[in-house]
Amino acid sequence: MDIVNTFVYIITMFDLRARLCYDAKLRARKKNLHFALTPAHIHIPKFCPVLGIELKQTKGFPGPSSPTLDRIDNTLGYVPWNICVISYKANMLKGNASLEELRALVAYMESHMPNVPEFTKRDLDILEANLPLTSTT
Repeated sequence: MDIVNTFVYIITMFDLRARLCYDAKLRARKKNLHFALTPAHIHIPKFCPVLGIELKQTKGFPGPSSPTLDRIDNTLGYVPWNICVISYKANMLKGNASLEELRALVAYMESHMPNVPEFTKRDLDILEANLPLTSTT
């Protein structure tokens, strides 16, 4: 990183919107995507519009509630009408999936996830009798 880029990076670290914009510009260049954003295009809500958790800026690596810039349609670049700030967790869950792929995933989970009943004391006794949970040595 040359001195100019280092200086720009240090300045952007003080403003989250500028940092999100700068990082998006680097990703756009790396992925050969269109980029037409300024920090003024980026609105950071108090809560993640996907998961409803409070967005909190962290130092170092992002945490689940860290604000991240999401491309709503992953086939498009970083343009004002295609971005939204959501939590890191929501962005990781969404990944590179299309809406159809996410619907398929939800349908699969809804149809395959068992409704696990609460274990009773008797169920735990049977389980322990068949699979000892404590060491006998």
